[in-house]
Amino acid sequence: MDTRIRMEEMIKNKKDGPTIFELSYLIKINDHSSKNIINPKINETRAALECAFENGGYVHLDIYSEDGFFLERLDMTSIGKKYRLVYLRFYCDYKEQLYEWWEPGDSPFRDFVRFGDDNWDARTVCSDISVAQDIFEELLTSGDLISGLLQMRSDWNPKP
Repeated sequence: MDTRIRMEEMIKNKKDGPTIFELSYLIKINDHSSKNIINPKINETRAALECAFENGGYVHLDIYSEDGFFLERLDMTSIGKKYRLVYLRFYCDYKEQLYEWWEPGDSPFRDFVRFGDDNWDARTVCSDISVAQDIFEELLTSGDLISGLLQMRSDWNPKP
C-alpha cells in the first residue's frame, strides 16, 4: 500500500473512528514484567504513573484505531523520581510526529542533566508527577492532547 494512502487512512481513522487505548507499564522493583491494560481507567493510569515515578520504570499509553492502526503513544520514562515525557504521533507530517515535554515558560538554557546514560537539557526533565498525570489524563479522556501539547516541543521547534 502506498505510504501516502496509508497516512490518509490513519488520519481519517483518528478523526472519525473509535479508538482503543492500551496502557503498558513496567515498574523496576521486584517484578520486572510489564503489565498491559486495554482501555484503562484514569485511576489505573494514575497509579501506574505514581508507581513508576516512585520506583523507576516506564508507562506508555498507546492509541490504536479500531482496525489496529497504531496512531499515538505518550511515554513517561522515570529514573530516581525524575522523568521525561515523549509524545509520538504517526498520522501527521514528520515534523509533527515527535514531541518532548519542556518546562513551561521561556527560561534560558541552564545546564544538562544526566538522565540514564545521556545528558539532556534540564528543561526536559521533570520532577512533578502531577504534570505527567494531567497530560496522560487529557489524552485518555479526550483522545487528543491540546493543553498538554502546549507544554511539548518538536525537535523542529526546540527552545533556544
